[in-house]
Amino acid sequence: MTYYHDRHTAEQTAIDLAAIQPGAQAWQCRAHDEFAVAEMVHQLEATTGRIDVLVNAVGQFLHKPIDEVTPADWRTTLEGTVTATFLMTQAVLPGMKARRYGRVINLADAGADFIRPWEQVTPYMVGKTGVLILTKSWAKHYGPYGVTVNAVSPGVLENSITKPTMESIPVRRFTPTAAISQAVLQFADPAAKDITGANLKVSGGWHM
Repeated sequence: MTYYHDRHTAEQTAIDLAAIQPGAQAWQCRAHDEFAVAEMVHQLEATTGRIDVLVNAVGQFLHKPIDEVTPADWRTTLEGTVTATFLMTQAVLPGMKARRYGRVINLADAGADFIRPWEQVTPYMVGKTGVLILTKSWAKHYGPYGVTVNAVSPGVLENSITKPTMESIPVRRFTPTAAISQAVLQFADPAAKDITGANLKVSGGWHM
C-alpha cells in the first residue's frame, strides 16, 4: 500500500494487513508525480516479481462553493483524484499486459456518473467522473490481455466529511467501510475474469 503524508497510519495498516497477507508493506509515494510512481512500481516489481492487483483508493476531497475555487484548489484536487489514478494505473498495466493477467479497481463516487451541477464539490466530482471514464477506457483496451478494470463507487460512508440527512439514504444508514472492502475483493478475485468496465455503487441506494 502507498501513502504520502500519514506514515504512522499507513505503517499500522501494513502491520494489520501482514496478519492476513504476509509481506504487506507501506510505501511512501506522491501518486500524482509520474517519476515517483514509475520508480516505486519499478522497485515493487523488482522486489515481488509482479503486481497482479492495483486498488486506486485516492481522492482529494474539497468542499467549497464553485465561485471560491482557486486555480491551486483545482490543480490539487484533480491531481489527487484522476491524475493519481491515471499515473498509478498506467505504470502497472504494461506488466499486467505482458503476463496477461491483472485486476485494477478504482474508487470513484456514487454520484460520479451523473452529469449535473455539483456546486459545492465541483473539482472533486470532475475528478471522480474522470476516474469512471478512465476505468471504461482501460477495460475496453486491456480486456483482450486478461486485465480487468472496474470501479467501486462509495456513497456516504460512516467517516465521510460531509453527510446528508439519514432519511435521504434509502437503507437509512451510512455505508460502513467494510462494505467497500468487500466490493473491492469481489473485483480482485481471479474468478472475476468476465467482469470489467463495471461501476458498482456501494451506497445504500444513495444516488442510485
